[in-house]
Order: sequence, then C-alpha cells, then structure tokens
Amino acid sequence: MIVLISYVFAILIIPIMALIGYWILKKKKKKKLGIVLLSIFSALFLLTVFGDKLFTKKKAKNLLNENGINLFDEFKILNNESGSIDEYYHVFEIEISESDKSKIVSEIRNSSDFEELVKEHFYLSEDFIRKKTSKTFANYKVANGYERQTFEMINENTYVRDIIRVDTVKNTLHFNRLMD
Repeated sequence: MIVLISYVFAILIIPIMALIGYWILKKKKKKKLGIVLLSIFSALFLLTVFGDKLFTKKKAKNLLNENGINLFDEFKILNNESGSIDEYYHVFEIEISESDKSKIVSEIRNSSDFEELVKEHFYLSEDFIRKKTSKTFANYKVANGYERQTFEMINENTYVRDIIRVDTVKNTLHFNRLMD
C-alpha cells in the first residue's frame, strides 16, 4: 500500500506541483525561474518513474566488483528493481556466460570462509559482524547455487548488506542489496 501511494505521488502530485509552480511564477513575471523549477521537478519525476530503466551494465559490474566478483564476458540484464520504504533495496538478475559462472563458483568454493551447505536464508550473525572492522564476507553453497554475502558498516547507524547468488542450474546471477 505504501509503495502504491509513493507511485501515485510520483506520477500525479509531482507533475501537478511543477505545473502549478510554473503557472504561479509565470503570472508573477518570473517565467525563467518557473522554467528552471519545472525542469527540476520534471527530472525528479522522470528519475522516480523510470530510474530502474536507466540501470546499465557498467553499474551492475561496479556493484559486483565492490564484492570481489568480476565478469569478463558479455552479460544480459534480465530484470532490475530498486526502491525505498524504510530502507533502500536494489535487486537485479543478469544472465552470465558459462565461463564467468565457473570462475565465480570456483572463487566462492576456494575462499577461506566457504561453508558447504547452509540453510536457504543465511545471514551473517550479529556476533560475527561485530568482530570485524571492515567489510565482512561469507561464502557458502545453497540448493542450486552458491552465494557470497557481504556486510559493511558505513557508520554507526547505517549498513550495507549484499547477497550475490550464482544459480548452478541456469547461467544467472542474482544481486540483492539492502541499506539500512
């Protein structure tokens, strides 16, 4: 329901506010200021509505590189979604080559903290996280795939948690980021 309200706000209220603001400023003989404000509101509107469509392969590669995962071959973005209610989230899925899949799986399996088979919903424990001062990694096998999870404290109240899953049945990689 909250997501629906935010989309209604973005689609209806922002353009209406922009047009009303432009009209008021035009009547007060401040047409240039009205055009500037209309442009800002229009850009805000477009980013809100179409922001997920502006996601590029370069951005996907950068997010994966932050977690020590490198792609060498071409890949295809299958879907992408991001948003914020209480906390920011970003989820995307890409189709990767067999070669990249093998390299990533090998890197995860050969990491020093690799665990053979864990529950489907594994999260780095709070105790483990508190012991680390920089980015914390966990690498493990789950049903039909391998995952790398990272946790990083940005400041006292903000953290970033990334979960990257390589599907061993399909050549897909799922990225899940949560910031709180």
